Amino acid sequence: MSVGHGQFINTAQSQRVTSRVRRPSLTSLCACLWMLMSVSAAALPSMTVDDAKARYLIEIAKHVDWPDQSGLGELQVAIVSSRASTRRAFERLGEVSVDGRPLRLQYFASDELDPAAFDLIFLGDRFRSLYSDWFESTSSTLIVVDGNVPREAMMVSMVEVGGQVSLRLNRENLIAHGFSASVALLEFAGTREDLSEELRLKQSRLRLVLDEVAAKERRLGELDRQLAENSTNLESAQAALARGQEELERSRKQLQLLTQEITLASVEVTGYRDQISEQQALFEGKQAELQAKQEQIREREQLILRLESDIESSQAVLDSQLSEIDRQRTMLENKNQTIDAQRESMWLITVIMLIVLVVAFFLLRLNALRTRANLELEKLNSQLYEMATTDSLSGLYNRRQFLRSAEDAFAAYRSVDAPMAMLMMDIDNFKQINDRYGHATGDAVIKAVSDVLSHRLRESDILGRLGGEEFAMMLVRCDQVEALNVGHRLCKDVAGLEIGHSKGAVGVTISIGLATVEAPDQGIEAAMLRADKALYQAKSRGRNQVLSYEPDLGAPLTG
Repeated sequence: MSVGHGQFINTAQSQRVTSRVRRPSLTSLCACLWMLMSVSAAALPSMTVDDAKARYLIEIAKHVDWPDQSGLGELQVAIVSSRASTRRAFERLGEVSVDGRPLRLQYFASDELDPAAFDLIFLGDRFRSLYSDWFESTSSTLIVVDGNVPREAMMVSMVEVGGQVSLRLNRENLIAHGFSASVALLEFAGTREDLSEELRLKQSRLRLVLDEVAAKERRLGELDRQLAENSTNLESAQAALARGQEELERSRKQLQLLTQEITLASVEVTGYRDQISEQQALFEGKQAELQAKQEQIREREQLILRLESDIESSQAVLDSQLSEIDRQRTMLENKNQTIDAQRESMWLITVIMLIVLVVAFFLLRLNALRTRANLELEKLNSQLYEMATTDSLSGLYNRRQFLRSAEDAFAAYRSVDAPMAMLMMDIDNFKQINDRYGHATGDAVIKAVSDVLSHRLRESDILGRLGGEEFAMMLVRCDQVEALNVGHRLCKDVAGLEIGHSKGAVGVTISIGLATVEAPDQGIEAAMLRADKALYQAKSRGRNQVLSYEPDLGAPLTG
């Protein structure tokens, strides 16, 4: 998708906010992008291509999630370009912020800067060749390149063709550096696979979060019910305990009163007994006078009888008081038993609370184990991807991954008319090596040849093992003459190999068929077929040589 420089709309007009917390729906974003495409050149007559690129850079910054969202400081932006018009275009933007974080723009006309010190770097004109080294040397810096660059180390690039500016991005490289693109940016500049994968990831995460929320809500409801029941039981027990304590205090006061009454009665009884003793002593002392005073003695005997009657009455009262004391003691024992039962209930409530805490601990532990299992699953998925794309013996791309990468390179470089060449390579007499020296030596030969081929590989080239002793190499930005030179060097390097064996050193050579990608080709299959025919002719003409396919002569010719 591309727009002309006269069709760009500024950030104040678009008002698109794409932070992690607030992001518009996919429908509204698509409508916004359609409006971008619909603005005519007459609406903004003074806008240049550099203005469009400057505004695109701001929109890219708004539509990615940065690795560190915790800071509230400035976003450090480096504009690396030798063109004065590029700097003026960014200066015309004025003060710009992304999610409340102001952008601090710094301008450089040379490569003398530390790329890791910036959050966002724009590489223009002659500095675009720095993208590969800076991509490898930084871990959390977003690099936007002005121009077409190879996809392998690309994050985001702006390509101008005929006054039209288009965005291209590599979602895998963005993720590898801690960034994630919004759905709107993927729909605007990514591939259909990028957008589909992003949507699948978000749906999967949403399902997991919804499941966890539902489970935690159910558990929270159970804990709330248990807490309400326990609170009710605790309040009842506390009220009963308070009533028991009040009754116990009243019983203690009654017991004190009864004890005081018993003490007073005992004092009275003691006084009466002392009087009786005095009377008896007087009776014995005056026994001689009893005869004369019989009347007095009878009166005194009656008095004694009355006193004894009073003593018996007091004794009955004392017995009644002792019985009441026994009854109060029985009630006190019953109260103590009630208090003990209430204390046991409190212990039971405490045990229940401990069980609830233990269950909560195990639930948290289970959640931690589930998180660890998810991390291990992601690691296994990464290993499975590597196994699915790499040949285990040679370490090179397998046939399927080579074809996929070659098709991607074909599509990318074909759009800029870059020359491309295909080399089909085969180890000479490999079956005889296996039969004579064994399969272990054959595997060693394949590994050694793979190392030689990889050593000659440029960063933009693609190398893979198609199967057995057959290899393929796609050279981008390489014409027929350069490809022939590469093929000759590969033949020479492989011929210099010596594989050690108990029967003696094993010599190795390869044959190479070469074909360039032609204008009518719709994919790499035609070039591979021509290169394979040239390889067959190289084998037929004696091996250990490079032949280039020449259709006008009707047969491949040697380089």
